[in-house]
Amino acid sequence: PLAEATIELHRGMTKAFLPTAIKFHYQWNLREMSNICQGVMQSNPAMHDGIKIVRLWLHECERTFADRMTTEDDKAQYMEMSTGICRQFFAENVNLEEVFMTPNIWGPFATSPAGDDNTYDQCVDYDSLGKLLNGKLSDYNTDFAAMNLVLFNQAMEHVCRISRILSNPRGNALLVGVGGSGKQSLARLSSFICQLDIFQIMVTSTYGINDFRLDVMELYKKVGLKGATFSFIITDSQIVDRQMLVYINDMLASGNIPDLFAPDEREAVEGAMVNEVKATGHPDYSNKDVCWDFFINKVRNALHAILCFSPVGQQFRVWCMQFPALANSTIIDWFHPWPHQALVSVANRFLADIDLTSKEMTKNVADHMAYCHEIVNDTSVLFLAQERRTVYTTPKSFLEFIALYKQMLAVKRTALVDKTERLVLGIDKIREASEQVAGLKEVLTKEQVVVAEKSAATAALLEFVGKEKLVVGEQSDLAAEEEAKTNKIVEEVDAFAAACAADLAAAKPVVDEALAALDSLDKTSLTELKSMGKPPGDVEMVAGAVMVLTADPKKIPKDRSWANSKKMMQNVGQWMAGLQAFDQDNIPQACVDAAEPITKDPNFTPESIKTKSFAAAGLASWALNMIKYHHIRCEIRPKEEKLAEAQEKLSVSKASLKKVQDQVAALNAKLAGLVKQFEDARDEKQRIEDQAQKTQDKLNLAERLVGGLADENVRWANTIQELKERTLLLIGDVLLACAFISYIGPFSRNFRQDLCNNKWSPDMKQRGIPLTDGLDPVLNVMTDEAEVASWNNEGLPSDQVSTENGAIVTNCTRWPLMIDPQLQGVDARGEGRAQDPADLPEELPRRARQVPGERAALPHRAAEGGDRPHPRAGAGPPGHQARVLDADEARRQGGGLQRQVQAVPADQAGQPPLQARDRGADHADQLHGDGGRARGPAARHGGEPGAPGPGGAARRAAARHEPDEDRPAEVRGRAAVRALQRHRGHPGERGAHREPGDHQEDRQVH
Repeated sequence: PLAEATIELHRGMTKAFLPTAIKFHYQWNLREMSNICQGVMQSNPAMHDGIKIVRLWLHECERTFADRMTTEDDKAQYMEMSTGICRQFFAENVNLEEVFMTPNIWGPFATSPAGDDNTYDQCVDYDSLGKLLNGKLSDYNTDFAAMNLVLFNQAMEHVCRISRILSNPRGNALLVGVGGSGKQSLARLSSFICQLDIFQIMVTSTYGINDFRLDVMELYKKVGLKGATFSFIITDSQIVDRQMLVYINDMLASGNIPDLFAPDEREAVEGAMVNEVKATGHPDYSNKDVCWDFFINKVRNALHAILCFSPVGQQFRVWCMQFPALANSTIIDWFHPWPHQALVSVANRFLADIDLTSKEMTKNVADHMAYCHEIVNDTSVLFLAQERRTVYTTPKSFLEFIALYKQMLAVKRTALVDKTERLVLGIDKIREASEQVAGLKEVLTKEQVVVAEKSAATAALLEFVGKEKLVVGEQSDLAAEEEAKTNKIVEEVDAFAAACAADLAAAKPVVDEALAALDSLDKTSLTELKSMGKPPGDVEMVAGAVMVLTADPKKIPKDRSWANSKKMMQNVGQWMAGLQAFDQDNIPQACVDAAEPITKDPNFTPESIKTKSFAAAGLASWALNMIKYHHIRCEIRPKEEKLAEAQEKLSVSKASLKKVQDQVAALNAKLAGLVKQFEDARDEKQRIEDQAQKTQDKLNLAERLVGGLADENVRWANTIQELKERTLLLIGDVLLACAFISYIGPFSRNFRQDLCNNKWSPDMKQRGIPLTDGLDPVLNVMTDEAEVASWNNEGLPSDQVSTENGAIVTNCTRWPLMIDPQLQGVDARGEGRAQDPADLPEELPRRARQVPGERAALPHRAAEGGDRPHPRAGAGPPGHQARVLDADEARRQGGGLQRQVQAVPADQAGQPPLQARDRGADHADQLHGDGGRARGPAARHGGEPGAPGPGGAARRAAARHEPDEDRPAEVRGRAAVRALQRHRGHPGERGAHREPGDHQEDRQVH
């Protein structure tokens, strides 16, 4: 029954789904039947029973037929057909309820009973599949650049579909979906799961067909010569030259690209393959054609092409018609708009890292975001029917809606927090000031008490210091009198001392002479004198005189004979020492009186005695001089006694003076201390008085401040409460504003009001999302009246739509496109000049090199038309571009002759410039997207996105009059407008030449 059911289903498909201009790929032939059989044969028979084989057959039919369907209606019709055929052929053999159980998903992820990995088997449910794929995604992010993907149910289904294609021999995939659907990201993940290396070209502004040929040739060498397995992922935005499609078509159709290798390079490849061909046992292994065919077959088996194309516009259809292998030699996986579950899952994932007060509120916000996206899709259908203009939404639009919400909410919350903190700080300062006023009053009271105490203490100290000064004065007078007396005594003592010193100086020669005479004697001479038996009489007198002078005054010897004298000289040394130690200043008077008669003898002269005895002469001279010195001393002694008395008196006087002076010094020191203490007390008193005055001044100012801000304190407290309430309301206010910015731009005023007031706001209130009553998202969130007034002064019209457009331009995160036939946006945005479309190729690359992250707008003059595209003009970041619209289109976009500025992202404007493609070629692909590269004929025709436009016929009609390259820009513009009018007919018959279903098939957003 499987074969019969397959034939019957194929027959039904050929009758029910016929190809049209839009559904050109609805062509059913034996390839589809072969694909079904190939998918069934790919499974392991040991792993399934009767029900499972029917489910597998049903799955393969769905992959072959349903994955090519472009609309949900077609898919529903197919499901009805396949269900009927199942009931017709399998009702008797299996339980159909089990067959039709969902989900029916198969993928090469299982392990066979024999232990073989990557076996094709069914996945039980989404939870287990999600766990498996998220684990693979984590492994991928560990080894390669991280992809921040949310694998919702539809995404997991696409991963299984792509993995199924890549696991088939020579399986090539054609992934068709609008920009941001996640084609590239899911293709990378599937390639990683199937253990394939990933190859993508890097397109630059100079990338051409020769670069592409070299890239493909290197890829062929890696696969064919080195045995690597690759998935070749290429997007329509990377097709910079149509000749690249020739290479891709040949690669898909036969694998043999005729001019890919030069002759010498081909010979090198053929030579390298000889051994491998020989190893297979081929008899003609040396044949170059055999080696080349072997190389091509090896490449086809190991290289899987994944084409990621957008269905928007005519380009996809034209390419598939001109290059049939794009659709015939690939398995198509059509990416439909994200379902509600996908939108909610993605929103919940990226809203989880911000605080929305509760998990329930996060869920409500995520549900509302999904509702906004879906209601815009529904509104775009009505807008197309009424206005004949198509509005596109893509998954990237939804992702940027979420990113904008997170960014704007953080900015608004930060602004409110700053305001609240400033007001709280102000209230705290007022409270601190009030507390300081009470503290200052206490401090001032204490300081005033201290000032009074210090004043009293200072006055008492001053009185005491005055008394002490009087005492010191009296004592100083007494000291002066004592000092005068002492000075007089000092003068007297000095006079006596001088007189005594003079007399002693006069007697000093006598003593010196006596001592000199004594010093002239020595022991020998004295021994000689002693040894005389009977000395001369004068010598004997000398000995007697010396004996008398040196005798004890109480025992002066009467016997002065020589014999008695010799007894004196018995010990010569001792006697001589006694003479040298003789106290000449205190010679007893009795001794002098006894010796003086002897010395007065005429013969008692040293000169006469010297002739008789040298020693006796010396002793005679000593005795004479001693007596003479004694008489002088007797004259001086009274003076010395008076001097001693005077000195004694002087000592007493000095002691008395010292006592008085010490007393005066002590009093002066005490007085100095009292004066210092008084000065310190006076300074302390002054300091405390100054401090008290400063405290008083501060208290006065604080009381004035607190009194003046008493009302502000209440107002600020109320404002803080209002700001806290506004912080909660920001959740809904910013949500409405971000939806406005993300989706409202292409719509006219009536549709804008309907979306904002009748769709979004009621849904938010129904879901319990806090929202300000009567909120105007433009003036209350995105801008304010002052800024709008400045825009009006710069030339922006004051109507509501223009104001809204200005707010969108200043708040959007993408580079805005201004559709501005009357050049109002040029003046309003401060450009100051119009720009001719012919200048765009030179101007746009310069604009594209602006600093990343800076928002820029590029208005141009569209009054004369200008339908020529500039495919190499980079105007902004990935997913953005500037384009020139003809006057008719611009008027319809702006509502007749009304002047306005519209911000239209590239999803509506058409294909982005090539310079933008190689920078972050997959900006939204990190979040499930292809970089927002939705396309439409507007990028090539200047007409409505999604409509056929003037196309080649209008171009050829215009070109017949005059070549574009030789005509001025203004002439080219007028010729293009005339050609456009001839193609469309009368302006009142717009769209008369449209093909049925053009717009309905391209209902996607920006």
